[in-house]
Amino acid sequence: MAHTKTMKFPHMTSGFLLFILDSAVVIAAALIARDAQSVLYSAIAIFSYTKVLDTILGSSDRANLALIISDKYKDLADNITDVLGRGVTVIEGKGWFTKESKPMIMCVIDRSQIYSLRNIINDCDPTAFFILADAREVIGLGFKDIDPNKKKK
Repeated sequence: MAHTKTMKFPHMTSGFLLFILDSAVVIAAALIARDAQSVLYSAIAIFSYTKVLDTILGSSDRANLALIISDKYKDLADNITDVLGRGVTVIEGKGWFTKESKPMIMCVIDRSQIYSLRNIINDCDPTAFFILADAREVIGLGFKDIDPNKKKK
């Protein structure tokens, strides 16, 4: 992930640093040229392309969080582990509408595995309740290390 964040400022994205630099240039040009309309258009353009840049550069780290509620959770968990090679966590939950205890599977998958996960769910339990959400950053086994500079033992 070294291409999306600088080493000197790890909490700042490349897009944000570019935004700061370009804004300084536009402000300096505005002071010299005194053209408010150009400054406004430049500010809109800078904001737009830095957001797009951050989205494109940051999208390589993104994954999906799947929450699956099913009575056939054991079969689903086994298939997700065997077919996708992903770990799962079973969380005990309680449906407030029905007041029934229901186990819920939580797992994180790569975007490329969404179709396969849907097929697994459909094959095991087509009546399962399934939530798929974007996970902005996933740190841990199978994804990325918390410290990319740390050497593995």
